[in-house]
Amino acid sequence: ALHAVNMAPPPTPLASDRANQAQDLFLAGDLEGAAIFWEQAVKQQPTNVSYLYEYGIVLIDLERSTEARVLGDQAIAANPNDPRGYAIKALSMMWTESAEAIPIAINGLELNQDFAPLHAALAVAYTNISRYQEALEEGARAVSLAPQDAIARRAFQYPLLLTGRYDDAIAQLEQAIAINPYIPAPYFELASLYRVVDNHEMAVAIFERLIEMNPMNAKAYGGMVRSYIATGDLEQAEAMIQLNVVALTH
Repeated sequence: ALHAVNMAPPPTPLASDRANQAQDLFLAGDLEGAAIFWEQAVKQQPTNVSYLYEYGIVLIDLERSTEARVLGDQAIAANPNDPRGYAIKALSMMWTESAEAIPIAINGLELNQDFAPLHAALAVAYTNISRYQEALEEGARAVSLAPQDAIARRAFQYPLLLTGRYDDAIAQLEQAIAINPYIPAPYFELASLYRVVDNHEMAVAIFERLIEMNPMNAKAYGGMVRSYIATGDLEQAEAMIQLNVVALTH
């Protein structure tokens, strides 16, 4: 009746509408915006494992792993036979609770041996407990199963780095950035790796790219300052400190 007299409120968007908006924002590089719409979709359909998984991946990309772990538990409760819940939980724990992440990932693999994110989680977790051969095997498996998965590429570079295969690690990170150029974390990882091999010019170039993407990125300014100090260019280091101060006060 209200609609007939032009007094009806706008209809509530469907969860699928919010999910489509989230995906569009993610592909455009707006991870924060994507997270907001995935959160709304999940609130409307809290047992939809597809939405929980995609939201969890975005939170992991945003380095909000504690929140992602909750989504992993929620997805497992919604469908214990879906490996995606185990993947989100394992991925959210692989850096900080590596030993605990391993059995969770293995449980997921019992449901689907070919789900690449589970192998990616094991690559990082095994590296952190010094089981390097298994980590390398899991990383290679993840990339083989999902060559266009940036998480798999980033995971594989970690055991490569820790076993001294720097060129291979650099190649994996470059691939991760090419797959999704809007996620900051692999840029920092690549810059750190270039500093390990004493290629500070490439590290500076990467930090410059990060600042182009986000002029308020204090972490990128800090990385650039350390790179200039490492090369003995204290004048440039001081200039970058000043630019950082100016950027953060405007």
